[in-house]
Amino acid sequence: MPMSAPVPSPGEYVITESFIETYVVPRYGAVAGDPNYDPSFDINKDGIIDTFETSWFANNLGKIFVYPDHLKETAINWNVILIGLSALGLFALFLWLASKK
Repeated sequence: MPMSAPVPSPGEYVITESFIETYVVPRYGAVAGDPNYDPSFDINKDGIIDTFETSWFANNLGKIFVYPDHLKETAINWNVILIGLSALGLFALFLWLASKK
């Protein structure tokens, strides 16, 4: 039975060989729904962490990888939803005012 891959703390990481061995290699072969699958490591968003991701990390040694704070992502999504609802409300108000003429 494969060991579960460690989850990094939210923040910025310099991509090193150690980072790849610790966080990427244990996820190799994981597909969406697997316990080791993490969409933050699925660079091309195809639902599987495979050779593309491992080679992407290997080709980006020394660069910064930002592991997201999932709570902040949720907050951003709520902001987008609230802005959309506000725009929809303003549009409905405009239509109502236009029908009163």
